[in-house]
Amino acid sequence: MRLRMNAVQFNPPWGVPERKRGTVEAALARSQHNREKIAIVSDENERGRYAITHYEVREPLPRANPMACLVQCELETGRTHQIRVHMAHIGHPLVSDLLYAPGFATKINKLPAELAETIRTLGRQALHAAELGFEHPVSGDELTFESPLPADLERLQDALNPSWVQILLHGGHAIADAQTIVRSASFLGVQIESKIALPRIFP
Repeated sequence: MRLRMNAVQFNPPWGVPERKRGTVEAALARSQHNREKIAIVSDENERGRYAITHYEVREPLPRANPMACLVQCELETGRTHQIRVHMAHIGHPLVSDLLYAPGFATKINKLPAELAETIRTLGRQALHAAELGFEHPVSGDELTFESPLPADLERLQDALNPSWVQILLHGGHAIADAQTIVRSASFLGVQIESKIALPRIFP
């Protein structure tokens, strides 16, 4: 069976993994300290189940001074919470994963208000099963099923990589409130020269 997942990682301290692709190979078992969690255990631990995750960074979010990134994960195994645990293990837990990112709630408060609200209202981890593939047990045919990114994760992706940032980076005009653009652009590390006209479309 082949499973490809799209995930949006929260990357403290506001960055993207140094390695754009890699493999996490670490056995998993139920945590003895918190029964809701799965934990990394040593290979010698007989409770552990072999687990391996391949990841690839597909897009930094936003492109300037990224605070997160869109990641594609391919699983060789399908263990409970596998992606969540493996990504947290390498220091990059998923957005809105409060179980494996205990400091996440406080980091939200440092974000621009609109982005913070989008994350708060997400109500789940930023994780999506984009493709499932397996061999048919009778015919032997390779079957593949794909699922588009759902609306709530599209909103999150747009909030992390707003269109006006792309417009500014390409030297165009931003159609938004000027003060909001300047404030948010400063947070995201986008330098705006004073000579650039920032039109206001709101009455």
